[in-house]
Amino acid sequence: KKNGRRAIGVCYAAIFLTGIILSLGPATPVHPFLYEHVVFFRGLRALTRFSLLPLLSLSVFSAYGLAWLLEGFGRRKTVFGAILVFFVVESTALPYRLEPHRDAPPEVYRWLRDAEPGPIVELPFKVVDTRYMFWARHHNFRPMLNGDSGFIPMSHQWLKVALGRFPSPDAIAALRHLDVRYVVLHLGAFRKPALLRLLSGIETQREALLPVRDFGTDIVFEVVPNATRSKLSAEAAAALVSVPVSGSIAALFDRVTAEP
Repeated sequence: KKNGRRAIGVCYAAIFLTGIILSLGPATPVHPFLYEHVVFFRGLRALTRFSLLPLLSLSVFSAYGLAWLLEGFGRRKTVFGAILVFFVVESTALPYRLEPHRDAPPEVYRWLRDAEPGPIVELPFKVVDTRYMFWARHHNFRPMLNGDSGFIPMSHQWLKVALGRFPSPDAIAALRHLDVRYVVLHLGAFRKPALLRLLSGIETQREALLPVRDFGTDIVFEVVPNATRSKLSAEAAAALVSVPVSGSIAALFDRVTAEP
């Protein structure tokens, strides 16, 4: 009986160490070797999930420890009950409050639903992309450059760097190359100095970026295609809302969430 228990313990100890090593990925020479010689490892996306193996092994070790502890006490039921109460109290999270979800998207997404077709990009880029994806259902999942996933291609990293310099010429060139039609600027996600610099830079790029709609906390710009002048009619141009660079903008910084 003891030999069988020891063999099980050794087995789970091996699983424990293997899980830790594999979860470190390329930080050790083990994973590169397996990647080159075992086809299975070429299809793995999130190597950190190997860390579940040590956690599962620890649960077995905990069972061994509990068995050893109960063998040393005459009142097993009392000890078992005390341990059970301890785990329940330790894992309790109070207060646990639930709040009703209000599906009230910002007005800019309703406008995008009926706007002219074309890809969009929301700025700041790669800061609150999950939120952009959540609201995307309100503009019928229009194509956009933003997005989150377990796998991030290198092209996405390049876009992050380029759009971090928006509205620089290289950022605008990248948007034109990808046929992006609208740039949605979320003012509340920038700190005041960064936002003022951004709006000032946009003022110098009026031939490439046309202000289309101003929703107060969100501004939409249209990217003018390269070597193409705007074909907006005089009536449409007169309907455009001007983009303020000063004045009431200070009131937008109460909801700052992140820096660019």
